[in-house]
Amino acid sequence: MRADPPPSVAQAVKLMHAGAVASGLNFLLGLAFMGQLRTSIRQHGAHHLTDHQLNAAFAAAIVAIVVAGILGVALWLWMAHANGLGYRWARRTATGLFAVFAADWLASLVNADPAWTKLTSFVVLGVGAATILLLYRPEASAYFHGARAAPPPGPTTESAA
Repeated sequence: MRADPPPSVAQAVKLMHAGAVASGLNFLLGLAFMGQLRTSIRQHGAHHLTDHQLNAAFAAAIVAIVVAGILGVALWLWMAHANGLGYRWARRTATGLFAVFAADWLASLVNADPAWTKLTSFVVLGVGAATILLLYRPEASAYFHGARAAPPPGPTTESAA
């Protein structure tokens, strides 16, 4: 039986759940402001599009928002679960996901994204930064190095037999 996670990891797991909620709210806000998306596409460099092209761009944006929203929440929850169990790969994966999100957020500063999107994403970024700091505290590192290094969840050879 594995030891309970130290307080820093337990707090990081709680922050990851908060990150899932914040990402979910960001997703719902994106859906709520969907009407502004078509106008934004038209105003920011796409004023040369035909109505058919505008509709296609709008549909693609909706699909991207839905996929990113669901995936964002799922990744937060998966990382909370796996890091709470002390898997070393999960801490590295969470760090990589945070780096990707941080780079995406920085890129959004120069994009035509609405201000509310930048602000809510900044909140998610802050939650991610605090989470990563907690995952690398000395007691967290000791926990992750003491926990067994398991592969990511998936089909096992036992279940395949």
